[in-house]
Amino acid sequence: MHVKFRITFEDNSIMESHDEMWNIVADHAHALSVGKKWFKYALMCDDTGPKCLEVDFVTGIFTIDGIKIYPADIELGVLTYKAEPQDFPVSDEWKVNNGLPYFPIAGRRSFKGDLYGQPIDKTLFLCGWKKKFGDRVVERIAYIYPDGEIALQW
Repeated sequence: MHVKFRITFEDNSIMESHDEMWNIVADHAHALSVGKKWFKYALMCDDTGPKCLEVDFVTGIFTIDGIKIYPADIELGVLTYKAEPQDFPVSDEWKVNNGLPYFPIAGRRSFKGDLYGQPIDKTLFLCGWKKKFGDRVVERIAYIYPDGEIALQW
């Protein structure tokens, strides 16, 4: 299974990590060096598993294959459509995204090793956001596993 990201910037321009033949053409560092705020981040798979997992950093809404998910919290209620700009202490590259209503979380995690005598070499792709609600910082993250399954960290 192949996975690529697509970032939609504030001016509606788009950057993708892979071309149509799944050759790598850009990474997250390239998207940060553009100097534009990220409005949406999507993870797209080839013909196995889900076709698209997207998060909107303006509304806080996740979309999985066209189905919208509005994160909520027992104490805070629905977490989407909160317009307060976020400001997190981050590296200079990520500061461009301060001021968005939902601060981006994006990337991949690679796992290599041995589990019960079986070798592991897997990469999980992730996207989500973090947001301050009073004195709390809430994170909502979605992962795509190598077999196409999606897990939500709520």
